[in-house]
Amino acid sequence: MIEQHKVKWSFLAITFLLLINNGAIPLWDQDESAYAGFAFNMIEQHNWLVPDFPFSDVHRKPPLHFWNIAVFNKIFGYNTFAVRFSSVLAVLGTLLLLYFQGRKFFSERTALLAVWVLAGSFLVTAIAKVAVTDATVLFFSTLCAFGLLHVLHFKSKWWVFWFWLGIAAGVLVKGPPVLMFAGMFGLLLLIFHPKRWNLIQLHPWFFLPISLLPFTYWAYLTYQHDGGVFLNWMLDWYVLKRIDGHVFGQTGPVGMHLLGLLAFFVLFIRFIPLAIWNGLRAALRKDDALLITALWWIAGWFFYEFSPSKLPAYVIAAHVPFAIFLAYQIAGYYAENKSSRVFSIVQFFIFYSLSLGLISAQFVVEIPAVLGNTLLILGVYVFLWTSILFWKLKSKAYNRIHLLGAFGFVFLAWTLAPWATNAVNSSKRIADSFQSSGEKVQVVIATNYGNQPSLPYYLMAQGFKVLDEIKTPIEEIVSEYSGNVQTAFVLSRAQFDFFTEFFDKEIPHEHIQTLMIDRKGSTDYFIVFSKDLN
Repeated sequence: MIEQHKVKWSFLAITFLLLINNGAIPLWDQDESAYAGFAFNMIEQHNWLVPDFPFSDVHRKPPLHFWNIAVFNKIFGYNTFAVRFSSVLAVLGTLLLLYFQGRKFFSERTALLAVWVLAGSFLVTAIAKVAVTDATVLFFSTLCAFGLLHVLHFKSKWWVFWFWLGIAAGVLVKGPPVLMFAGMFGLLLLIFHPKRWNLIQLHPWFFLPISLLPFTYWAYLTYQHDGGVFLNWMLDWYVLKRIDGHVFGQTGPVGMHLLGLLAFFVLFIRFIPLAIWNGLRAALRKDDALLITALWWIAGWFFYEFSPSKLPAYVIAAHVPFAIFLAYQIAGYYAENKSSRVFSIVQFFIFYSLSLGLISAQFVVEIPAVLGNTLLILGVYVFLWTSILFWKLKSKAYNRIHLLGAFGFVFLAWTLAPWATNAVNSSKRIADSFQSSGEKVQVVIATNYGNQPSLPYYLMAQGFKVLDEIKTPIEEIVSEYSGNVQTAFVLSRAQFDFFTEFFDKEIPHEHIQTLMIDRKGSTDYFIVFSKDLN
């Protein structure tokens, strides 16, 4: 029995990790900024059906995630903390499910260790700090997984309800992924688990259509709104194109998702080979806890390896059982005498290599000094932590040092994140420049380099009106707004040169040069006020 104060302190520490600097790290382009913009327009334009925002058409999805953001915008205002708060709650909810429900199927110690391991996954902490849909999908996928396990083992009618609620809400967040995961997990349990027939209690022939009613009603309302344009676009973009190919170049070979899992859990690399081997071997021997963990992992991961469209978050549901596998191995590290010299050598080679790479990054690759210094600090941390692990390799305190050290690395990375991202916060710097001018002018974003939704979002959130003429040719913009209308322009270098040539004079301006947050290279922004054009 684990002392309850350890559980409380564990969740307090993890909650602090999930919340730290959420209001200080700039919005990520493209997806997160687009979602923030959808929620903004839903509130301001009272259109809660079809998501709409400049530069954001390809990021449209079913609306539940945007509704969540809008709710916290109402509570906390228009800011990045509010945008991310629902994702924090979703990740925290997933960890709470993993502990309080997981201990019913695994040992309590294993469940708590799995919570710490999952919180040490780079991807899981990132989706709480970048408010994409994946945190919410992870929560509802985990809810569905535990729903299946409760019905399988205990014939729980209450968990029949929670399972179908997870399906209903998950579909309203991102469409098919939660259906694919839950369907695959249920099918694998039907094939391989001895209590398979208990799953009949889910009555999918009756409850599946009911669970799809919220999505169906929303789809019907959008059809009434635009005649089916948005629904046809979603079918083509999110289903047909991903079955037949990939989008945005997000593709890769078979095995890419497995490598991604290893990379996101690299801080636990010592335990991964034996965790997979022992877990699958025990599952084949019909060890109940490890059998359901193996089937859970396969359901969340295997299908996507053969899809041409690749993105790490596609297999986010597999992170939970992978953390359970690792927790089992960590819990049995001494009891099973698994202190293999080979795994020790591999672990320390990787950790010291990671440390060296982080420390030397700024000398090998051309990056901003502030980012290089951030990586330097992280590299020194990894070196010191690895050295302590090496010193304590045979100690009973090794597991605790390993878990706390991994948590400390992730915590330090997010603590330093605002400092490191100063070089890529172009949109916020532009909006702050307008704010400091003290003039609530109309803004024309003439440059569309990068199509960054964060730029109109930051401006609109601060009360500026961003005009619809974003895509208007620059010649028409000059002609229309060089008169008495108080307007500000955000221009590219070429557009600014055009302005200078057109007006044949030196134009007062502010020049902001910055890296793009989601792509290589830098770009230039020139801010010009119409009052200075005459």
